[in-house]
Amino acid sequence: MDKIRSYKRQLQRVYKAMTEDAMRNLVKAQIIACQAIERSDKKKQTATPKQKAGRIKPHLIVTQHAITRFQERVAPLGKEEIRKLLTTDSLLEAYRANTHGKYPLQGHKNIIVVIEKYKVVTVYDKTKKRVSDGSSPTTT
Repeated sequence: MDKIRSYKRQLQRVYKAMTEDAMRNLVKAQIIACQAIERSDKKKQTATPKQKAGRIKPHLIVTQHAITRFQERVAPLGKEEIRKLLTTDSLLEAYRANTHGKYPLQGHKNIIVVIEKYKVVTVYDKTKKRVSDGSSPTTT
């Protein structure tokens, strides 16, 4: 307890000895420190979309067009089954490595999945050629 009282007396002496300018500088330094803390708190609260994207793991979204094309060109499966097939981790990793493009479906090397901006936009069988007269595609 004596040490605390001694320290308190020392502080009081220093306080009395401080000039008005020194007091202003001390207060100014404290205000600047508080403002810096407030700014960092605001930055944490208002993250930019890029910062939010870094925290949220992106996933693939399957468009209705891709589901319809899969049912027409590959197999008449249900929507949820198709979504599971087209949102595998291997497709996501391939997309992240190359941004957008065409990727073979895992386990089905002839089925190509087209991905743009984390969306599966269409699916096709590369062994079937498209016919321009509107008739059905033929197998090569």
